[in-house]
Amino acid sequence: MYVESVGVTVLGLLALTALRRFEDKDDLERRHLSVVPAGDSDGFSSVVRVLAGVGIKATEARLEKRYRGSESVAIAAFDIVYPKGLDATRLFESIQQLNGVRRVVVQHRH
Repeated sequence: MYVESVGVTVLGLLALTALRRFEDKDDLERRHLSVVPAGDSDGFSSVVRVLAGVGIKATEARLEKRYRGSESVAIAAFDIVYPKGLDATRLFESIQQLNGVRRVVVQHRH
């Protein structure tokens, strides 16, 4: 019975290895995008619209406020997903054309 169990296990592992070659690969890039708007602009909703227009999906959005003395700085942070073939410069150009965006940072997500 032991020999049959080992044989079936080996056949199962070989079958799973062969099937893995044909499975759908994840061809998506995942990045972290931070946007700092200038002043009290409506930059956050317009950034989401720009992302959708370029073909980028924001999977998670966070709003942070940092205080420096009496001044506060708002930061919109997004986890974004887009196809590997999408040109990242198109994203930067689209966001830079928005009024009231002071800083844009795109980082690899860990």
